[in-house]
Amino acid sequence: SYPAPSQPVFPAANTVVRSQNPDISISLAREPQLNPKDMEMRVSGFGLVNAKYDAREKVLKWTPSRPLRVSPVTVQVRWKVPGGNIWQTATWQFGIAEQEMHFIPGNLVK
Repeated sequence: SYPAPSQPVFPAANTVVRSQNPDISISLAREPQLNPKDMEMRVSGFGLVNAKYDAREKVLKWTPSRPLRVSPVTVQVRWKVPGGNIWQTATWQFGIAEQEMHFIPGNLVK
C-alpha cells in the first residue's frame, strides 16, 4: 500500500468503501493557480480518466461509469505548477468491501 498523500483525498487512503462507484477526488487547494489542462487522473482498471476540475472548490473529481471490480484500487493524480515543468504526483489506494465486488442475486433459489 502507498502512504497517504499530503493532499486530502476521497476515498481516504487505505480505507475500504462499500460502493463500487465511489466519487474519487483530491483537493488541490494548497496548490497555487492551476491549469486544468495540466492535470490528470489515472485509476487502476480504467487508465487515464476524464476527471473534472472544479476551480472554485479546487477539487479534481471523477466517478466511475461502471463498477470498480479490482481491490485495492490505485489512484494517481499528476499536475504541474504554473511556470514549472515538473509534474507533482499524489498516489493512494483504497479497497472495496469484498461482498460488494461479487453480484449475488437476492432471489437465488436454493
